[in-house]
Amino acid sequence: MMPALCRAAEHGEHHARLAGMEGEWHCQCEFWQDPDTPPMVGEGKSVSKWVLGGRIMKSEFATDMMGAPFHGIGYVGYDNVKE
Repeated sequence: MMPALCRAAEHGEHHARLAGMEGEWHCQCEFWQDPDTPPMVGEGKSVSKWVLGGRIMKSEFATDMMGAPFHGIGYVGYDNVKE
């Protein structure tokens, strides 16, 4: 069982493709409350970094939406087992 777990946790070419996401990004955002109206436009900041031993990319995003702070978190990874 241990060899299978080690293979599942290996870093590979798919993880290397995620490396371009790493860093601090200035974002221009568009939000729609209604598809028939123009979007609200704003700016935000996203910071992406490796977590869990470099197997998952975590992104944290922050902006203001309708005068209130908005924060979001996302995770992106690659499943070696399921491909």
